[in-house]
Amino acid sequence: MTYKFTSDNCISIPKAAFDRLHAASEFDLRVLFVLSSMIHEGGSADSAAIAASLNTDSAEVAASLGFWRGAGVIAKIGVAENDISLRSEQSPSSKSSLSEVNSSDRLFSQVHSNSNIAPPTYTGAEIEHLFMQKSSLRILINECQNLTEKMFSPSEVSKVVALSDFLSLSDEYILLLFSHFKELDKTSVSYIVKAAYNLVKEGIETYSDFEAYIRTKEEVKTLEGRIRTLIGAQNRTLGKKERDHIAQWSAKGYDFDKITAAYDETVDKIHKVSFPYMSKILENDNKTEKPKKKSKQLSQSSFDADEFFQAALEASKAKYIAEQSEEEAANE
Repeated sequence: MTYKFTSDNCISIPKAAFDRLHAASEFDLRVLFVLSSMIHEGGSADSAAIAASLNTDSAEVAASLGFWRGAGVIAKIGVAENDISLRSEQSPSSKSSLSEVNSSDRLFSQVHSNSNIAPPTYTGAEIEHLFMQKSSLRILINECQNLTEKMFSPSEVSKVVALSDFLSLSDEYILLLFSHFKELDKTSVSYIVKAAYNLVKEGIETYSDFEAYIRTKEEVKTLEGRIRTLIGAQNRTLGKKERDHIAQWSAKGYDFDKITAAYDETVDKIHKVSFPYMSKILENDNKTEKPKKKSKQLSQSSFDADEFFQAALEASKAKYIAEQSEEEAANE
């Protein structure tokens, strides 16, 4: 059995809204329908009018509008603070936003093509609403603060929230991100968040992608140290082109013995170190001998996201319950 509307006088909902239905509450949907109806009639709406239509508090409506705004479905227009419009996929504003969703159900498709794209900023009400929608988000913020050993400013909280809500990165990914840069003594939230956007541009979008990326970086770093010793360059930093060659060797699975043989042959023939020459030797050897496959097994020091996040979850829940109990006792 199929169905159809009984009237042609219908409101329209942006496709981006359907891609966020799983995170929307019943009240969020009511707000969206009323907003769509008002825009259908007059082109724009404000939070006060929506609150009056739903016979509810304007602050609750504002929080719901914050959710849809963070999802890229609506935008503020005009001079008045409360003027709101729906973002249409054909409208010019959507071309500069991240409201278009790719086949992977992401909100960051334009991140890949526009290096100057600005992530959204969230108000305190919008962040609180997201905390209500996703309980683990508050715990995630707490654990990121623990990893960086500092309390985040409202601006920093907004940036981390954007990684989850805007880029749709998993909690495990974000925890691994902060843990990885903590090991590199990089604890600036701005630095870490900027790195996250660059990683997404490179197609590193899932936890397993990021884990593989870190593993490759560690392998290249270890190989680079051995090669510096091999060529007698312990006291200097290798140039970018030299590091690029090493990264290519690692990616192609050339082991250190094969690289050593290529180095020896290079010095014997041209009497100096030449990474391009070594690459040619390795490529020629590879035509007759298939390189060894790299092991996919993680090292013992690999970050265990499940174990870490579960422990963090338990600790944060206990802390949150204790704080709530203390607050309730103080109010009695």
